[in-house]
Amino acid sequence: MAERKLRVAFLTLGCKANHYDSMALMAGLDPLRFEMLESEGAPVEADIYVINTCTVTGKSDFQSRQLVRRARKWNPAAKVLVTGCLAETQPHSLQDLPQDGVIGVHERGRVIEWITGKTRPELLPPEDFFYDPAGGRQRRTRALVKVQDGCDLACAYCIVPQARGRSRSLPEAAVLTQLRRLSEQGFQEAVLTGIHLGFYGKDHGANLVALLKSLEREPGIPPRIRLSSIEPQEFSPELIALIAGSNRICRHLHLPLQSGDDSVLRRMRRLYTRQEFRRVVLELYQAMPELCLGLDVIAGFPGESEADFIETITFLESLAWSYLHVFPFSVRPGTAAAEMDQQLVPPVIRARAARLRELGSRRRQAFYAQAVGKRLRLLVEDRRAGWQRGFSDQYVPLRFQSEQDWQGRLVEVRVQGADQQGGWGVLA
Repeated sequence: MAERKLRVAFLTLGCKANHYDSMALMAGLDPLRFEMLESEGAPVEADIYVINTCTVTGKSDFQSRQLVRRARKWNPAAKVLVTGCLAETQPHSLQDLPQDGVIGVHERGRVIEWITGKTRPELLPPEDFFYDPAGGRQRRTRALVKVQDGCDLACAYCIVPQARGRSRSLPEAAVLTQLRRLSEQGFQEAVLTGIHLGFYGKDHGANLVALLKSLEREPGIPPRIRLSSIEPQEFSPELIALIAGSNRICRHLHLPLQSGDDSVLRRMRRLYTRQEFRRVVLELYQAMPELCLGLDVIAGFPGESEADFIETITFLESLAWSYLHVFPFSVRPGTAAAEMDQQLVPPVIRARAARLRELGSRRRQAFYAQAVGKRLRLLVEDRRAGWQRGFSDQYVPLRFQSEQDWQGRLVEVRVQGADQQGGWGVLA
């Protein structure tokens, strides 16, 4: 009788880079010996749990610790390993939890050894670039490819540089190899991700524009490439023109604004003014009128007065964009912001975040509504309650009904209506 496979559940929180790391770790496990499971919080019974944590906010810390406790509850006899950014920055905070091991970000290669007792030499050593040459064990219709890791900036609120270390990039040849492998597996879209994507290549004499130009010329990779967040000061005219003229790069970009008030931006140690940010947004929309643009905003940074907050609201209302990611300010131990005076009380932070989210909801709904009457190409990701669903190039969620299963394929849809969940229509 064949020996039962050990069930290994990966529970991952946080950014796309963290999710890629989990998929790279899963690829390091022999599928003949291990059955890989995933969960986004629903109970799953496994023999080994790997909790890949996030520490970008206090809420992330809470959710990470909560997952450790839940895993032990789901199977008291299982082994529980904690890794990721919280394990790197605050390993001491995990000692009172029901876990069997803690491995930080810079020793991720040890996770495979912890599970199997064997090393994986092809997973590069600590302090280098952690990745899987074959692209990882992808679990979604849109593949993730981490091309950059770490950050050399020193934003006052951010703990990520302490967790992820210095900025470093994957050589172009290794990026292309992963993308070719993913295309061979049938992936139609890949998301290029990193902690500071705009810094790609700075550590080895390359840059993001050169990488994207190479992708434009490469026939054997997924037909759609999506970019994760890029800092506003890194949008050169050359980069904007390249994206605008591309038949491959999605017209969907995400910029971290954080505040619309210059005094707050200075205290945050951001590297631009509100007017410089406005100029970048104007240049993006001049080159790509149908762009989907997302923004990050922090509510309640230390010292943010009511007048400062109104400045942010006014600035946002005067600017073109499509949706907001709102982050209530969260004290991160070890950051400059944690030591600042004039810390705001939680009710004020929550009220400001709620107002920003309401503004974001209105703008998102308006963005979805402008898709009505258009023919949009979407990648079908799943099928629920009779509807097939996916995202367009411009990141509009779309749904349509069809007897044929189109999951994993690019199709054109004529959009007939829109609501808070996105648009709906028929195959064109």
